[in-house]
Amino acid sequence: MQSVDGRSVLIVFPHAGGSAAAYRELAHRFESDHDVRCVELPGRGRHWKQPFLATMPDIAEFAYQEVRDALASRPTILLGHSMGAWVAFLVAARARDRPPRHLVVSAARPPHLGIHRALLSPDQETLIGELDRLGGLPTELRNDRAALELFLPALRADLAAIEPFRPPLGEPLAVPVTVLRAAGDDITVDDARAWCQTTTGTCQVHTLPGGHFFLTAQPAMAQAVVRRALTS
Repeated sequence: MQSVDGRSVLIVFPHAGGSAAAYRELAHRFESDHDVRCVELPGRGRHWKQPFLATMPDIAEFAYQEVRDALASRPTILLGHSMGAWVAFLVAARARDRPPRHLVVSAARPPHLGIHRALLSPDQETLIGELDRLGGLPTELRNDRAALELFLPALRADLAAIEPFRPPLGEPLAVPVTVLRAAGDDITVDDARAWCQTTTGTCQVHTLPGGHFFLTAQPAMAQAVVRRALTS
């Protein structure tokens, strides 16, 4: 995960069940400024043959190993959405000797507060309905039952790892943090501001229009806010 042209590296950490495919347009918009990479967890994308990971520490360690070379060799920005925000934060906590230049967390409250809403349900239709309510079910999946059946195991595995995870508030990072939330999401302003407890660096909260998946639904707006935060 090294930049080949000396630019900073922007590493994206997807939401639960997500893969790099959902972030293609966002990544494309950032490519003029950064060498963009997207971490894919086992069981999806290029790692689809590997078994899912069962715990958040295992997920964080896998993600850290995926990005450690970039962290060691280039100025690096970590950007995580929803569950990916937690993974990005846990990776930054593992990289205290070579910390990222900036941490951008989106649509999540910090891990020490726990999840804001449990989604995992033994009833598949209930889970699909909740995902659809949040705007996380693309039309092509909603209308393609076979594709949906391929997507749900990754989502269930991620939810099973994240929902019981609530670590204590540890030693804060020494990294600037930008927090993104959507006005129409369940993540409150207080939830977003709680990220400021996780760092001794600057911490700015931005509220954007939209719902939980505003980052991929409105990539141009998200890019503008992140670009402004990184250059301020």
